[in-house]
Parts: sequence; structure tokens; C-alpha cells
Amino acid sequence: MINSIEDNDWIFNIIEEKISNFLSELGPKLIRVALENLDVYILEDRNKSIYRCKGKREKTVNTSLGSVSYKRRLYEEKISRNEVRTVFLLDEILKLKFLGKSTLKQAINLVTEALAESFRNVSKQNDSPLLCNPSHQTVKNRVSDIANLFKNAETQRIQKYYKNELHGENQVEILFEEKDGLFLSIQGQKAKKEIKLAKVYEGWQLERESSKRYKTINPLYFAGYENPEQFDAIVNSGIAEVYDSDYLKTKILNGDGAEWISKEVEMDATVQYQLDLFHIYEKATRKIANSDDRNRIKKLIKNKEFEKLIDECKKLYENELDEKEKEKLREVYIYYSNFA
Repeated sequence: MINSIEDNDWIFNIIEEKISNFLSELGPKLIRVALENLDVYILEDRNKSIYRCKGKREKTVNTSLGSVSYKRRLYEEKISRNEVRTVFLLDEILKLKFLGKSTLKQAINLVTEALAESFRNVSKQNDSPLLCNPSHQTVKNRVSDIANLFKNAETQRIQKYYKNELHGENQVEILFEEKDGLFLSIQGQKAKKEIKLAKVYEGWQLERESSKRYKTINPLYFAGYENPEQFDAIVNSGIAEVYDSDYLKTKILNGDGAEWISKEVEMDATVQYQLDLFHIYEKATRKIANSDDRNRIKKLIKNKEFEKLIDECKKLYENELDEKEKEKLREVYIYYSNFA
């Protein structure tokens, strides 16, 4: 008996594959049946004096379960004595909107894969009837479609923010915000472009009781290539959507000293700006070539001897003979003078 089972094709991986294939074939069929049955219900339940059936039309869409072809009825809707319009009531009632021929879920699946792979690789990985055979151009189009959906939602949120129509429910008195910039190479462009990044959170807490590691509380993340004013609108509208602005008293802003980061302080008196400690040290690490000078500057920072820090930076700058190094030290001197 044991030997006969071992020799049989019905081993576990075969069973798993056969059931998986069966369910994959069944999914699109169930979607088609559900849509067509609902279309029949609409036909019988419609107001016949307003909606006149003009026959069936077939539509094919790409879903996360595979390609689905279904038939739904086209209607002529009487709006007034002299005005009519054609409408698919099934699409209208279900608010069916597709990105190309893709459902939102299928489009998100492709975009998620495209985060880790090239468009062509995603196309190859989905090259089967079950996965709708998307071309690399289709994958690219879905990425653009999803990006536009987010962009439109973001634009609407900002408009509501300017009209004071966003009223978040979370009530905290203090929020922390970290801003930074990252220069990325953009396809088709010679110069790198800075993407602005922001993280907003309520504070810190231990990851678990026995841990020495901390995690931020309720973080929100934002990113964009917009100018500083537009990016601040993206961040602040996101905050207003989640938090009660009337209850919020202070936002503590951390950054590396870049002008676009600190500029928000000039526009909002509730924002308190403080230079990020990591970047304070990083400036010395990157710009001071001599290790002894570098360690001496870092020690002054650690001991919070800011007056000595400025004097020492000035001496390093004035005594440097190499023009390239002198320019770097000048940048260090100005940097610490502004924020010490």
C-alpha cells in the first residue's frame, strides 16, 4: 500500500498544483457569473419608462484572478423629451472604473512587482493567459495610472487643507517631523534631481519591554520633487487629515540645515527647528579632511562648547592653504555659525 502511494502521481506538490490551477480557472468564471446575474437583476428591476434596453455588449477586463469576459446590457436613458443618453447600468451602479483594461487590484499587483523589477521583467513574469499577458508598456501604463490616482488624491487633499476643510481626529499637543533630501539619477536627465522626504510621528517607545531599541509612534511618510512650499503643503495637509489642528500646539522640525527645510519656520510660528545631531556630526566628517582637526571639532560638539566650536572652525578656515580644502572649511564654519 505504501509503495503504491509513493509511485503514484498524487504526491503533495501535484495535489497543490492541481487545486491551485482549478481555483485559478474557477475565479474568473465566478466573477463573470456574478456580474451577468447582477445585470439580469438590473434588467428586471429597472424603471422601464426611463431605461430602454438596447441589447448586450461584451467587455473583457484583466483582474487579479485572470482575464474575465462578460456581457452586460446597454440602455438608452430618457433624460427629457428631447434628450437621451446611453449607459451601461451595471457599470454605473457598481461604479466600475478600470485602468486601461485592468481592475484597480490587478493594477496594484503589477505596480507592486514593478517596485522591485524592471517593466520588462514584470511583463515576463506575468506572461500567461491566467496573468493577462501584460506587455512592458502595459506595466508602465499601470504605474503611471496608479501614480496619477495618488497625485489627484493628494491635490484634492491640499485644496481641502487650504479651505480649512480637513479636521483630523487624533489629538496630540506635539508632533515631531524629520526632513531630508536625496539626489537621484533620473532616466533621460543628465543632472541628478533632489527628492524631498519627510517623516512625521508622535514620539518614541520601546519596541518591546525587554528591548533597548526604540520605534517611532504612528509615523506618516511623505515624498516628492515639488518646491519647498508645495512640499510643505503636502506634508501639512497630510497632518491635518489625521490630527486635530486646534489641539496641536507645537511641531518640532529636525533637519540637516538645508535652506528649504528651515524655511517653514518663517511661515509658521508653531514650528520649532532644531538641527539633526546626525547631520551636525556628518558635516565635520565629510568636510574636514584632517582626522585630528575633525575629532577636535566633534569633541566640542559633544561637549556643547559652541563658542569654542565657532572659533576653532574659523581658525581652520583661515589657516588652510589649499583652496579646495579652504572652501570646504568655509562651508563648515558658516554651517556651525548659523546653528550653534
